[in-house]
Amino acid sequence: MIERTDRWEAFEQGWRRRSTSHARNLRVYEALWREARALGRLPREDPLDGIDHDIRRTRRLRRAQHLVRTAPGEDRADP
Repeated sequence: MIERTDRWEAFEQGWRRRSTSHARNLRVYEALWREARALGRLPREDPLDGIDHDIRRTRRLRRAQHLVRTAPGEDRADP
């Protein structure tokens, strides 16, 4: 948890003021891609590997969001 929010907000404002370029962003992306490949994380041999876990996690998150958004006394069943 961030205790000094004033420092964090100052950091964010300074970061937003920095200019960006498409070429620089592309270099960063390509460097991250090379690093992921070097670590053996990308590309996956089977792109659908682990999708069942992702689907279950997404369903749990959506269910939790629905429970938080409904007012007390409302129907909390999945829409």
